[in-house]
Amino acid sequence: MEENKIEPASNPPEKRYSGEEIKTLRTYAGDMADAIREQQGSVIKIAVAEERRRESERAAFSPTSKKNLKFIAGGIILALLAGGIFWYIAAHKNQSPKVETPKYAPTSLVPSDETQIINIDSLGGDTLAKAVVLKEKIPLADKKIRNIVVVEGSAGAEKTIPAARFLSLINSSASPSLLRSMDPDFMLGVYENAGNPSPFAVFKINSYEQAFIGMLAWERKLFDDWNAPFSMSIGPDDAYLFSSHFIDTIIENRDGRVLLDKNNKMALGYVYMNTSTLVIATNEETMRALIGLFDHGK
Repeated sequence: MEENKIEPASNPPEKRYSGEEIKTLRTYAGDMADAIREQQGSVIKIAVAEERRRESERAAFSPTSKKNLKFIAGGIILALLAGGIFWYIAAHKNQSPKVETPKYAPTSLVPSDETQIINIDSLGGDTLAKAVVLKEKIPLADKKIRNIVVVEGSAGAEKTIPAARFLSLINSSASPSLLRSMDPDFMLGVYENAGNPSPFAVFKINSYEQAFIGMLAWERKLFDDWNAPFSMSIGPDDAYLFSSHFIDTIIENRDGRVLLDKNNKMALGYVYMNTSTLVIATNEETMRALIGLFDHGK
């Protein structure tokens, strides 16, 4: 009879865990440790971010930052400019404006060959009309034009006088409305015609209608007013010219008005070169020459 043999119980096989399986094993203590570590990491990150923000703010408000230096420099410049403007206004508040006195620039409204200057400050007891006559009598080559410029002021500070002032100085009867229609620029001149110097005047006008009406009104005294500055030779038999009437005329296709002497020749007249230029002269030959020069110089 066989003996029953009792085999020793074998130990169950030992179970081995892989790394991944080990990682899946979690305990409460482990979870707490992980949470604390994560929380500590977050707190550190927050602290670092907060510190960086504070450093950025300190840099933004720091006077030594490049950005702030630009703003500070700009503010200083603006303050200096404002101070300078305030000082200028305060310094000049009670001062009269300084007017620059330009040197005279001879005006030649028609082409001229030479220029003579009359300074009214050095006339002494002579009248302007007499001074103009003296300049007119200076010898001049035939068919040539002399420009007579009237100025005032000391040497180096001369300035031309305007047309209205000139007409006032020769005691003309031109109306205020006519004077207002005249620009400051004007020209006195002499045209030499075969030994017969003939004076003339050219005025720039800004209102043809106003000048036209003003000249019609001035005709009553026109011959009287220009008799002296134009040095017209008037004898006893010419007295009628002071009360004679002007009549319409056309010279070189220009409208004008003339005063005729007893020989039916122009003793004085005026012509509109265009709507902005008026010429007064003592004879028709001079008027025609001036019109030709004016047209050629356009």
